[in-house]
Amino acid sequence: MLIGRIVGVHGIKGTLKMESYAESLSVFKSGNSILVGDRHSRPKAHVINWVKPHTGTPLLSLKAVTDRNQAAKLVGSELHIPK
Repeated sequence: MLIGRIVGVHGIKGTLKMESYAESLSVFKSGNSILVGDRHSRPKAHVINWVKPHTGTPLLSLKAVTDRNQAAKLVGSELHIPK
């Protein structure tokens, strides 16, 4: 199920800006897995470190994304969770 999209990066430590389609940020619970991918590639599972509200655009940290270059490659990707 589609729950959001990565729209940018924040800072140098791999933090992602996202657009959430979920009713609440509680679906992005720390330790949960989320599928990240686009229409051209198979989605890859990532573990969520944390999610924080930030001036209208929530911030998302994933365990495997540790720098700005890795984060930039994910901009435009969709965020999915199993139904």
